[in-house]
Amino acid sequence: MTALEFAKILIRTSGIFASQEVWQYGSQTPIGNTILNKYLHIAQMFWLGAHKEKLFNDDIICTLNGGVIPEVFDNWEEIVKTSENEGSSLITKKMTEPELLAKFLISRLGHLSHSEIIKYSQLDEAWSIKEGWILRRGPKNIMKMDEDINFYSHFWDTETADFKIYKRKHSK
Repeated sequence: MTALEFAKILIRTSGIFASQEVWQYGSQTPIGNTILNKYLHIAQMFWLGAHKEKLFNDDIICTLNGGVIPEVFDNWEEIVKTSENEGSSLITKKMTEPELLAKFLISRLGHLSHSEIIKYSQLDEAWSIKEGWILRRGPKNIMKMDEDINFYSHFWDTETADFKIYKRKHSK
């Protein structure tokens, strides 16, 4: 799976990623784009903790406000448009594990504000050890999330114990 494919699942699951509103502090990036990238970053954290492997192999770039997936960030408007046009028909009757994760993340984090989502994604040690928080495309700012699987395993144990219950309940 790619970050773009998982982004489409998230967008079809909730309308929160389509917000054109611009955050009043900092960049002129629409809130929907920022939130979508944070959810992708957080999903990668959850997946690494649960499966000891990445959900997607796309690079996550370290920025001041957390992780960003360049392909998704740069093409956000088009991704939202095409995902909304595709509608929920692409979500299967028996949900896949990535679809369950998308629904779980939205049920678990959907009430958080834009700032709170950013702070939540900044719990990631791979983000916190980076310096020079500028969106750059170089290898220096790529988050090396697969280098400390133990952090994500601990994160998974402490943050997502109820995902197993959610998964059991909704995968029938």
